[in-house]
Amino acid sequence: MCGGISQYNTKNVQGPKNYLMIVAMRIRMEGFVVFDFQKEYPKALRELAGWLAEGKIQRRETVIKGGLGKAEQALVDLYRGVNTGKLIVQVKDGGDEESLRASL
Repeated sequence: MCGGISQYNTKNVQGPKNYLMIVAMRIRMEGFVVFDFQKEYPKALRELAGWLAEGKIQRRETVIKGGLGKAEQALVDLYRGVNTGKLIVQVKDGGDEESLRASL
């Protein structure tokens, strides 16, 4: 179910309540994952990179500074859902943060 991943860490899972209607209405339900579209990856990466550069989409990330000494706590925080977007542990000061992000 598209969007189901948003329910992974919630205490009160939300979703379809009328499962019995699947039989009555002869509804077909099929799951999909990103790997089903692997052939489209190069095109998607080009489009996404373009949209990111144009500001049409924005990425959210949480950068943990302090090197590898902070990695263990960052992993714990990742599973607790403390971060917003991608969780990055900065292991070396690479100058300005924008050049750090560009290298990712």
